[in-house]
Amino acid sequence: MDLRIHDYPVQGVEVPRVVVLTVYPHKRPPTLEQIAARYDKELLGANIPHAEANKGRFEFSFREGYLLIEVHHNRTSIPPEHMGAVFQDGKPEFPHPRVVGAFCTMLLGTTAGDGFARHLVTLRRGPSPPPDTVIPACVAFYLRDYGEMKEGIEAHRLLKEHVLSRHWKKLPEGHSESASNQLWRDADKVKDRLLASAYALYRYDPKYTTCRVSKYSP
Repeated sequence: MDLRIHDYPVQGVEVPRVVVLTVYPHKRPPTLEQIAARYDKELLGANIPHAEANKGRFEFSFREGYLLIEVHHNRTSIPPEHMGAVFQDGKPEFPHPRVVGAFCTMLLGTTAGDGFARHLVTLRRGPSPPPDTVIPACVAFYLRDYGEMKEGIEAHRLLKEHVLSRHWKKLPEGHSESASNQLWRDADKVKDRLLASAYALYRYDPKYTTCRVSKYSP
């Protein structure tokens, strides 16, 4: 799980705008206590107050393999251009760690029920697929979703020439045989992990001007 504190672009003063928590695929989701403790520690380290406030705002989105949760302070009605003047000698209050932890765990739910945990937990029963299954599936996913290449002859040709040229596996020229069907089913299975890994490597979000980053793995 990553935690970031994003500031308003105010020169000469740090005014926090939003706290962003990102939950990536993991063998087990973070607990309420872990989320609350990490949030509390990071806000304390940044000298940002939190309280049992009766006002605040949460936003969330599930983006191709990871859960993004935004925690906003209790003074969002103030125009951004006035934040530097209003909070020159202090900082806005954010929701209490217990509230943040409860909200996040509500979104996660359980692996067997509602919530996003079932999409994020990587521990599954049965053996892990071998590399000769995973690697072609990863390449097939990128060819289809980012190379705009349809499932079939051309994608199979590239896989055979550049991935499977020294491999025992062979792909058909068409797209109706079992080997082909299995390849593209495997491509769907690796999608979420690939995108989550790509996001973890490229963390800068241009919608925020400045940020303070902290990483925690439960």
